[in-house]
Amino acid sequence: MKILLLGELSGVHQELAPGLRALGHEVVVGHSRLANPDFESDIPFYRAPKGATGARVWLRDIVSQLAHAPKLTGFDIVQVITPKFFNWKIHGPMLRFLKRFNRRLVVVTCACTSDYHRRVAELAYRPCKECKTFDLKADACLYDRPDEQRAEHLAFGLADAVVATHYEYAYALADTRFAPKVAGIPLPIDTNRHRPAPMPATGPVRIWYGETRFGFKGSPFILPALDRLAADFGDRVEIVRTGRLAFADYLDFLASLHIVIDQASSFGMGMNALYALARGRVTLTGAEPETLDFVGVSAADNPMINIRPDTDQIYATLAALVERKAELPELGRRSADYVASYHAAIVIAAKYGALYDGLLDPRKERLGERT
Repeated sequence: MKILLLGELSGVHQELAPGLRALGHEVVVGHSRLANPDFESDIPFYRAPKGATGARVWLRDIVSQLAHAPKLTGFDIVQVITPKFFNWKIHGPMLRFLKRFNRRLVVVTCACTSDYHRRVAELAYRPCKECKTFDLKADACLYDRPDEQRAEHLAFGLADAVVATHYEYAYALADTRFAPKVAGIPLPIDTNRHRPAPMPATGPVRIWYGETRFGFKGSPFILPALDRLAADFGDRVEIVRTGRLAFADYLDFLASLHIVIDQASSFGMGMNALYALARGRVTLTGAEPETLDFVGVSAADNPMINIRPDTDQIYATLAALVERKAELPELGRRSADYVASYHAAIVIAAKYGALYDGLLDPRKERLGERT
């Protein structure tokens, strides 16, 4: 079938595309401002320079999206990542355009939305408080706004299916009218490209934490644990803290590490964790029982190490790993095996393919029976 993957977030579509192509589908990729510059794009939407804002930027954004609109037609499946790919001024008309001139429309929810912001308040913990304090530096959040929810619900309403990539995002829509459309499909990664590499055999245990989205990722809990670890273990550990790295540099950098810390305030992992796991790194992230059920992995087969927004728990987890340094290569091997079984692009593409088949021919499978 002919598939358009529209938009990008953290590499989800970049990693999914090879799997779909391997299954024989014709895949076109198009993205703009939210994508890493290194990611492929068959449709060159305008990409604003880093830090650029103002009327000229959003006007060029609109012009680019309208100019490329004829290339967005005639597909069996158009899949939009996040409910809001298009500039907010043309959000509604462009989604209706996609709906009219293609056979089926799929929306992937894999980031904050108004429903996510509302429902995660019911969970045992969440990233929202620290996000507001440290990232937004405000009491209010974009996703508290009624107009934001209307825009998201327009996309979900027009969609023939909504793919949730994490437990939390499926949970967020479970009490809405869109629940029958939701299909849970975990994150993909191209394991042909991202292969395990040996860990450093000598030297201290190298632990990396990337300080992006300080509040959302749980830095207020992670950083004190790292400081304490460095003080207690001295030259037995090397703590590496960086900001955002270029994608190619990040992939190379992983080879120098033993342990990667992804995030502490979410029930599941991000793409950052998935890249680390695929490279055979011991990875601390969200791995709550709900997430394991969502992915379909048993606790015994799960190599992800669950951490929570609790400095003492994070410290104790890291300290135990440092004491077990000799076991880290085996833990890393389990990480790579897990990704190959549950997240490989070909595995996840087959799940998307089954979803698409059901949408194009409802006799094959009712969407409401999928998980």
